[in-house]
Amino acid sequence: MKSVFVSSPNITHIFKALSEAFQSSVKVLANQNYRIEIPKQIGEGFIEGYEYSCGIRYINYNCQFYDDVEFVFAPSLYKLLYFFYVVEGKFTTILNQNLIYKFNPYQSTILNHPSTDSFSIHFKRYIHVNINCLSIDTYTFLESRKYDADLNIHLKNLFNFTNDNMIHHCHYDLQLLEVYQNINSFEGKDFFKIIYAEGKLLELITIHLQEYLRSMEYPLPPHYLTPYEIENLKRIPDLIDNNLAKRPKIKWFAQEIGMNSNKLQKGFQELYKETVNSYIQKKRLSSSKKLLVTTNLNICEIIGELGLTSKSHFSKIFKEKYHMSPSEYRKKFKKGLN
Repeated sequence: MKSVFVSSPNITHIFKALSEAFQSSVKVLANQNYRIEIPKQIGEGFIEGYEYSCGIRYINYNCQFYDDVEFVFAPSLYKLLYFFYVVEGKFTTILNQNLIYKFNPYQSTILNHPSTDSFSIHFKRYIHVNINCLSIDTYTFLESRKYDADLNIHLKNLFNFTNDNMIHHCHYDLQLLEVYQNINSFEGKDFFKIIYAEGKLLELITIHLQEYLRSMEYPLPPHYLTPYEIENLKRIPDLIDNNLAKRPKIKWFAQEIGMNSNKLQKGFQELYKETVNSYIQKKRLSSSKKLLVTTNLNICEIIGELGLTSKSHFSKIFKEKYHMSPSEYRKKFKKGLN
């Protein structure tokens, strides 16, 4: 196992420790915005982080390692409130050397970390992770904005660490996923990237805390997905691939996976960045190419295999995509295979 020892939760100290452990340089993308590429001999991907004077820190781990890796954080002066949002992969945290918490895909978790405790994060080799870790130095954060008087009893307990080493598993919120993706994909630089990320991180804290209160007091809102629902949504591409000729509708998919049609469409779009119907059309076109060059089916037979009914419509969308008619495509590429 490779160990990275970090003397402080400050982003500068974290990336200095990463640089020394990985023998790799750190890119300073903007003030208090750092990024390190994982060296090829160690793994692949990157780690990027932000830090703000109001006590907010954020790290996106988008990487995998070729050996087990642990990040060991020494006890510090800060009481930290962590918000973990796991998009992909799994990892483990250990508090005070004996409290072990395992994190899995599609998990959103709040964890408090008393300053007197050691804290470590463990990554297993060959598991690609996409983990968003947002943390707050609770004292600095509340003091910087004089928020303490406005907190209700649940938030006061959360920020004041009434229950040390508390862990609260939340539901997978699609609103959070969208905001994290906005931060990680923003293409602005320097000043604009920093202020954009700060605004989005405050938005994330708001959504996380609202979800925390809601999970304690109210029923689950419709835009939340449980891990079970996400696994069912991931069945849809296979259902599409295996049922193109049947011309499946949204209602049929909803019945197959046991989910409301509206939630299915929203969830699928968040996971795959396109609508169900767009995915179906893309799959039909890619399948038609294969059928044109690997079979002797005529165009009408191919249309039937794809679940289409109009030869003219098929020819139109095929030509828009590939800039030639189905017949021209077959003539050009099937000849090349013979």
